[in-house]
Amino acid sequence: MNDNPRIHLLSGILAGGAANGATHLQHALRKAGVNSSLHYPAKLKVGSEIRQLQQDGCQPLTWNIGGLDKLKQKISHRVDRQIFKRKIRGRDPGQEIFTSPRGAPHTPWPPAHVEPQSNDIIHLHWVAKFIDYTSFFQSLPKNQPVIWTLHDMNPFTGGCHFTEGCEQFVQHCGNCPQLPNCGPDDISRHAFSTKMQALRDVNLHVVTVSHWMTEQSKKSPIFEQAQAFHHIPYGLAMDVFKPVNKNEAREQLGIDKEAFVFSFGAADIRNRRKGLAPLLKSLEVISDFPNTLGMMFGGGDIPNVEHALPELRMMGFIRDVKQMVLIHSACDVFVMPSLEDNLPFTCLEALATGIPVVGFDAGGVPDMVRPGVTGWLVPAGDSLAMGKQLKYVAEHRDEAARLGQQAREVAVQEYSEEREVIDYKKLYKEVLQQPSKR
Repeated sequence: MNDNPRIHLLSGILAGGAANGATHLQHALRKAGVNSSLHYPAKLKVGSEIRQLQQDGCQPLTWNIGGLDKLKQKISHRVDRQIFKRKIRGRDPGQEIFTSPRGAPHTPWPPAHVEPQSNDIIHLHWVAKFIDYTSFFQSLPKNQPVIWTLHDMNPFTGGCHFTEGCEQFVQHCGNCPQLPNCGPDDISRHAFSTKMQALRDVNLHVVTVSHWMTEQSKKSPIFEQAQAFHHIPYGLAMDVFKPVNKNEAREQLGIDKEAFVFSFGAADIRNRRKGLAPLLKSLEVISDFPNTLGMMFGGGDIPNVEHALPELRMMGFIRDVKQMVLIHSACDVFVMPSLEDNLPFTCLEALATGIPVVGFDAGGVPDMVRPGVTGWLVPAGDSLAMGKQLKYVAEHRDEAARLGQQAREVAVQEYSEEREVIDYKKLYKEVLQQPSKR
């Protein structure tokens, strides 16, 4: 066997936190000389990023199926899709998406442009709507090593991407609180069964980026036959995400050098899970604090609220890394009000740029936000506690600056892309050399 692995990363998206987890890793692997490619759906619109993606070994994927069979599968998938949409109609729009294990018509491995080799490793990332579980996993050669990095909970639930505290997935789902018409034999139960059956004989290694996700994923019967669970946090290019002088950053952004500045951001700030509602409620505590500015970035708008707020500046969706670094560097603190999250990149990027974080004690946030070291934690959902903590930071900015320096040190030591590559190279070698336990 060739011990030099050939890595096939698969990601169904190229924008957002989960996508960053895949594209950042692909860039770092190629930079380190690893033979890796990132495959994404051929129908995906990638816009202006295509040139850099191609340079990093990212390529559109076309599944190896054609002729009459392709037409039959498309028709079948379209019918299934309409039935699925009808059954999830009426869900709360503030919830995360809910997806089917039949995310595509027919997705047998290998795809059209891949010639299988004995040293192949399939490395899955966010693949909802990209693969059909049954045809994909059943087509894999016996003992084909598969690594799956979990960016959310969907791979081990019956359809939701974050459970909102529900643990029905421990008991094969059913009675799903995220479905308008739930019952013991609802679509979450059927989807769970499909996933469990598809993964039954797969040589699967599960990677989690947060300790919280490790704990959650181990509870699911879908992964009960996984070979092993591995904890490998995200990595960042620390030579890119690094502090800029605060006064210089504020001058470029037109911000008063004496102001108390905080920031908050998410791909979609309207997503209930990201905690905009409790954050806005918490800001009432500092609404009369003098010379205060909040910078909000991401998709969506801030809703109208009845109580007073400090000045808020909408920065929009930030695609330019230098601009993001500038925003973080201009702040005294970053606010992480997620009610449920994995290892959010926004938080990690803030720490890397030397900014401490006030966050809810939820999900994987405590991995990064360590009280008295990199920031402050308050009970999840407690707006009053968060508001009081923000006021404390505003009144103790020297302490915030000290924690910001420590945050940068922790980020460099534990969340660099170099560390991430070392961990994955070790895992790739391990899964090739170790036979399946089956």
